[in-house]
Amino acid sequence: MPLVSRVVAPNPGPYTTGTNTWIVDAGPVAIVIDPGPDDEEHLNAIEKRLGSAAVGVVLVTIPIPTTASRRAPCLAPSRVREALPRAR
Repeated sequence: MPLVSRVVAPNPGPYTTGTNTWIVDAGPVAIVIDPGPDDEEHLNAIEKRLGSAAVGVVLVTIPIPTTASRRAPCLAPSRVREALPRAR
């Protein structure tokens, strides 16, 4: 059974405590949902949570900067097997 974890970005808004990045761990492969904003602390937290897992799929629910950083380490070609287009 996959393990689902959440990494919360330090970008609180009027309706949230921060962007939620969800990681579905399915053994050696992970699914990343909403990689989050371009925030070094948050991106490092995602990388730490992924460990050595390859990223099988990256899903972006809303293509805006707070959910889809272009710098997310999980989007690096060395980690991604297949991914959806990144947000502009």
